[in-house]
Amino acid sequence: MRRLTIFLFLFVATLSARAVKVGVVLPFKASGPQGAAAVEFYRGFLMAVDSVKRGGLSVEVYAVDSGTTEASLAEALSRGELKGAAVVFGPGIAGQAEALAAYCKQWGLKLVMPFPVQYQHLADNALVYQVSAPEESLCPAAAQLAMENLADANFVMLKCDDGTQSDHAFQQAVNDRVTAYSLMRGTLNINADEVAAQLAFNASRTNVIVPDSHTDQTLASLLKLLKTFRQKYPKYRFALLGFPSWLRVAARYSDDLCSLDTYVFSQSHYGPVSSSSLSF
Repeated sequence: MRRLTIFLFLFVATLSARAVKVGVVLPFKASGPQGAAAVEFYRGFLMAVDSVKRGGLSVEVYAVDSGTTEASLAEALSRGELKGAAVVFGPGIAGQAEALAAYCKQWGLKLVMPFPVQYQHLADNALVYQVSAPEESLCPAAAQLAMENLADANFVMLKCDDGTQSDHAFQQAVNDRVTAYSLMRGTLNINADEVAAQLAFNASRTNVIVPDSHTDQTLASLLKLLKTFRQKYPKYRFALLGFPSWLRVAARYSDDLCSLDTYVFSQSHYGPVSSSSLSF
């Protein structure tokens, strides 16, 4: 919700006092999860609009049902309801991303993609903003960011017992880049003994631990393992590379996460001490 408010302010704050036109293109009438997600997003969107209006801006929202196919989207766009919009939010269907982006580019409309749909030309189209990147592009992007900030480290791939396919994909993305950049790496099992840990860790470099599981149980076990090891070998340096779900339990482990220089990739920022976050 906060992100939507920020987006709306970003796009309309420099405009005059006249009503700002905003379009929302989603499959509102679709049955099943697609339609339900569209309606849920729209409800939150209207809350964001209400927040903007209380700031003194007038906003006109045009909700356009995109249907679920390229043909239904083309028919909806042909009615011309979005022309003159300051910004358009959508689509909710992966197969409609290219067509909606092309339409917005043709008419010079800014497009915000709030759902994780694949769009191949994000780097080439300055009018498109992707809020929720699909997993197949998010993991490589997060891994590349880790390479750019931690290239001098020793990366340790932590093998766990309860990771999901998504968790494995992130670790694999990091491992692929470590290999491509010829960086130092090691492997370690979550249940490893002290000898195995010493073989995996490097005493002269920061050891970046990359688990293949996001679960609370794995995080607790990992923190316990590293705390025990550091008590015996205080000269070793560590950093953790973790998952968005860790933000949910950050308050519980805040001291340990901070002392271990934890990096968490996420598509949104959550400020646990922010008054607006606490209020929401």
